[in-house]
Order: sequence, then structure tokens, then C-alpha cells
Amino acid sequence: MLKRTLLSAALLLVVTAMLFAQLPPGTTGVKGTLEGTVLDDSTQAPIPHVFIVFLRSGMMSMWTNGVMTDAAGHYAVKVDTGVYLLRAMPSPWSRYMPEWYDNSPDSANAMPVHVTEGATLVADFGLSKGSEPPLPESKGFVSGTVLDGLTLKPIPWVKILFFNANAATAWPMKATTNGDGYYEAVLDTGVYILKAQPPVPSPWQGGYKAEWYDNVDDPANATPVHVRPKERFTADFKLAPLPQPTIATVEGTVTDTLGNPLRRAAVVFMRTLQEMSGWSMPIDPGMAPSGEHFTVDGFGDCRGVLWMGWTDSNGHYRASLLSGRGYAAMAAKRGYVPEYFNNQDNPKLADVIKLNGDTTGIDFSLAPVPTFTNSTSGTVKDTVGQGVPSRIVVFPAQHKMFHAKVRFGHTDSTGAYTIGNLPPGKYFVLAIPFSDYAPAFYKAGAFGVMCWKDADTVAVDGAITGIDIGVVAIKWMGVAQLHGRVTTSAGDPIEGVSMYAASTGGDVLGYGLTDQAGNYAIDGLPQGTLRIVSDCEGFTAAENTATFGSGEFSKQFDLVLLPSGTTFVSPPTRVPDRFAVEQNYPNPFNPTTAIRYQVSAPSHVRLVVYDLVGREIATLVNEVKAPGVYTVAFDGSNLPSGVYLYKLTAGTFSNVRKMVLTK
Repeated sequence: MLKRTLLSAALLLVVTAMLFAQLPPGTTGVKGTLEGTVLDDSTQAPIPHVFIVFLRSGMMSMWTNGVMTDAAGHYAVKVDTGVYLLRAMPSPWSRYMPEWYDNSPDSANAMPVHVTEGATLVADFGLSKGSEPPLPESKGFVSGTVLDGLTLKPIPWVKILFFNANAATAWPMKATTNGDGYYEAVLDTGVYILKAQPPVPSPWQGGYKAEWYDNVDDPANATPVHVRPKERFTADFKLAPLPQPTIATVEGTVTDTLGNPLRRAAVVFMRTLQEMSGWSMPIDPGMAPSGEHFTVDGFGDCRGVLWMGWTDSNGHYRASLLSGRGYAAMAAKRGYVPEYFNNQDNPKLADVIKLNGDTTGIDFSLAPVPTFTNSTSGTVKDTVGQGVPSRIVVFPAQHKMFHAKVRFGHTDSTGAYTIGNLPPGKYFVLAIPFSDYAPAFYKAGAFGVMCWKDADTVAVDGAITGIDIGVVAIKWMGVAQLHGRVTTSAGDPIEGVSMYAASTGGDVLGYGLTDQAGNYAIDGLPQGTLRIVSDCEGFTAAENTATFGSGEFSKQFDLVLLPSGTTFVSPPTRVPDRFAVEQNYPNPFNPTTAIRYQVSAPSHVRLVVYDLVGREIATLVNEVKAPGVYTVAFDGSNLPSGVYLYKLTAGTFSNVRKMVLTK
């Protein structure tokens, strides 16, 4: 069998050589040019993304080349001299019929073209469309192409979202562009606003900016598309490329609470919780870039990971990250309590690190895991029993519990979790899914419990199992945004407030989380009246309504929350156990930034800003402060760009930090 195969291969080579020896002149690399334009036969409009293929004629026939028409319907290619048959092959989505040159449905009747040395031969095509598929009177077509706004090249895998402007709540219809950038959808008749949603950009590559039709950033300014019975509406998009990313270096150290460096501690920079909660809005789940899923030893499943590394023998790490965006950073090591930057034990309060260049001082101080044998475990599940990867936060229900603090961890990829080494006592358990689902507290047999006051407490004394948390999917159903600020009655911002938008029927339609300034935004909301539920541990939950009228796509809703009467431990209201001053945020800043500090005992507090030569620039605080956590703003509008120092003095405590003003 082997000898027969080798003999057949040798014979094929001989026959092929003989055939090529008999080919007509002009096959030895001498070139000519083929070019032309492909137009719509009835409208004379150019047809882009048509593939022109060339069939070589001679004693041996073979496909020799192909070329794609550009946005003007034009093609040009250099080929060996000789005789060819040409065929125009449009995208199957375009409904144009393929055609042989010149205007022939088959190769037998095609007109051959003769390419001679150094000459240009023009071969144009006029394509006609096939008949539209039969549609009922209640349907129509919308189709178009999505191109790079600079190069006019087609962009594949772009989601085209069709929001029915006349439906109070409706899932958006979707279509996806093919390799030619073409999309098509059959829709009910009516008025729609369209959005081109490109794939989430890779963390290391530029992507494209989403756009509403026609070429606007705001749905309020979108051009409405009228879908009429059995008619086709063409809606094309040209997307602007995002700026090419630049790389910033981030450095820091991980130590224990005594200042000793921790070797092989894992440091993880992730997409922020706010960003992760919007991953599925309103693009399909799973559209986020691949390669952002890691398991941290002894900790759990991490999603949205943009950089992960380990400290060296000095506890030092060095990360390379994209500049110009925000991150949440976490450090973990087996035997120590994990921590978010900056000294945060609650993912909802994790400081957002906004990188505008190389940054140092992103440090972590990890406490040893307390030596208790108690634990709580379970699984985060949706309403059909599927496991949901999540962050888990365990809140002590009583502040008098010995050594009791907020603890957090992550589930594994199946949604299973265990939080161990807990002091005995009662706890609330919160699941914060990475995306697609709304956060929920544990309540036996319940799903989607939004508020801690409605949750069950878990009495932890030993290994407590079966604490399964039910979560519900977020049903993004519109294009409107609710935004605002949440503060105390004194006007201080409240960070980590969960903001839920729900329908009157109970479906969760959107989720947002307040940042360090108390600001939040909930996207993807429908028109009509919505329930707005606000919840933060240690505060009294609030429920309000917000109504989006016809054509209204943005609404501001500010809120004041009052402390609850419970003894529940909440970071915004806890009495600090030490003096501290945190890194200002944002940093670098322009022109304002916020500085947060904490006071553990009544003290005269001074917070002063200096330049690098020690001159006093501003005194931000100079008074006696009661124990608590405070935030003060600093405005550098009248200062030049540069590095500044701020110093907090309280009793015998003193600490200095650096901040960078960039203009």
C-alpha cells in the first residue's frame, strides 16, 4: 500500500509538470492588472465586500486568486498574464445573486478575460437582488453594515440592538455582524432605536466605541428607525476606534500587620465591581474578553482579572496595566485574611484605582487568619439551580462579637463557597455575582433578597453547611439611565450602597453601586415606572419610584439614607480601631481629590497640604474630631502640576502621603 501511494504521488507530480509545461505563455510571473467595480444593477449603488474570484483557463483549470471589493465597490489585483473566468460572490446576507462575468449565471456561458503583460483590464459587474422571503404584514427588515470609521474595513461580531420605542418593557432584539460587517434582522413593524455594541475590548488592545444610530453617543439623540410592513430599512454604522492603550507600571508591597514582607502573596488587579455588573448590559453574557478567569490558591474563583502576579522575597510586586482606566486590587495569601486596596474588607467598598501613569504605593497589609474552627458554606444558585460564580461577604450581625469583622471570599467556578475561621456568632451572608445576576442576601428558600434587613442571620458555631444563596438574573430591557448621589443627612457620601431598579412585578431590571463619592448609575432601564430599592449595611433601606416618560432616557435621583437602629457593624458607621489617613482618590487628580481619614479617639486633628520643599499650601482640617471616618476635599485649581504632600496629625499619630496633580 505504501509503495502504491508513493508511486501515485510521483505520477501526479509528473503529470502536473507536463500540464504546466503546456500552459499558454504568460505563466512565469509576468503580471497584468484586473480591476473593476461592482454595482447594484437597479440603483447603481456600489456593493462592498463582494469576493471576486478568478478561474484560470487552459489545459489545467484552477482557482488562482481572489479579492474583496472596498466600500466604493471597487477591486484591483495583479495576476499572471493569461485567460481567466471571473465570478462575483456577494455575502449571502446581502441577498445579491452571484454572477459570472459578464452577466452569466454559469461558467459555461461566462465571458473569458485576457490579461496581458503590463496592461489593465476592466471587468465591472452589475448584481441584482433575489426576492425577499415572504413576510407577514406585521414584519419588516432592518439591515446594514458596520465599518471602521477610519479604514472603512468591516467589523465582525458587533451586536446590533433594536429597542422598541413604543414598548414600555421589552427585551431588545439582537443581530450580529458577520465577517463582512453585515447584519440583518426581521422585526415587528414599529419604531426602533438602534445601537451598535462592539465586543468588550481586550485589556491589551484597542477596540471600538459603541454608537447609537446615526453616529451619536446618547439614545436621546438617536435617529429613530421606522420598520414598515415588508419593507427594508438600511442602517449603516461607522464606529470610531478607541485610542491605542498605553501601559503604566504599578508597584507596591504586601506585608503582614507587623510590617514583615509576605513572599508569594497573590496580587490581583480586576475590573471594578461597577464595571463587572454592567458586563451583560445589554450584550450577551460571555461577551467579555477571554483569559480573565483565574483561581487564586486558597481563595477562590476570580473573574475580570486584568493582571495577576506574586510578590518576591521582599513582598514587592510590579504590574503592567493599561493607563487611563480604573481597577480594583486585591491581595491574598493562604493563612492570611484577604484584603482589597485600601485596607478594605468588603468588595463593595474597594477603592477604585484610576491609573493615569506609573503609580507606586499600592500596598497591602494582611492580618493572619484568626484561629477559629467555625465556618459557613453553601452554593450560590439561580432559579433553575445553576451555580453562579460570586463574591461572598459575611457581615457580623452584632458589633460586640469578639474579633468579629467583615470577611469576604470567592466561590469556585460552580458557585460553591466556604468562609472559614469565623468567630462564633450571627452573620448575614451576601452574594455578589461577577456579572449577569443581582446581588442577594441569604434567606432560606428565597431568591433575590435585596436588603439585609429582610435576610436570615446565620448562627455560626462549628461548620455550618447548606447556606445556599438564591440570586436572580438581571433583565436589562431598555436604554435609559438612572443616576445620582447617595448621602447621609449631613451630606456625607455613602459608599457601597446597592441600588436596584425593579419592575412592579418584581423583576430586577438593573443594578448599580455607589462609589467613594456616593455616585451611582444604573443603565439599561425601560420606560415606565420602576421601583428603586437602596440598601447598605447599617442604614435603613429605602424604596422609591422613578418614572421614565416616552422618549426620556436619563433621570437624576439623589437619595439620603438614615442609619438603622440596629447594632449591625457597617464600615461607614463603625468606630475605627486606629488612626489612619488613606491615599487620596483619585490620584493623580485634576483639579480636585478626596482624602479620607479615621479617628479612633477624640483628638485635635490637623490635615495640611505641603509642596515638596515643605511650604504649607492649605490647611484642610484644624479642629477636635470625635471618633469616626471623615472625608475632606482638596481643590488644586490654583496650583501647578506636580507632587504634593499631605500630613495628618492626631494626638501622637502622624502620617504623610504623596499625591500628584496633573493638568
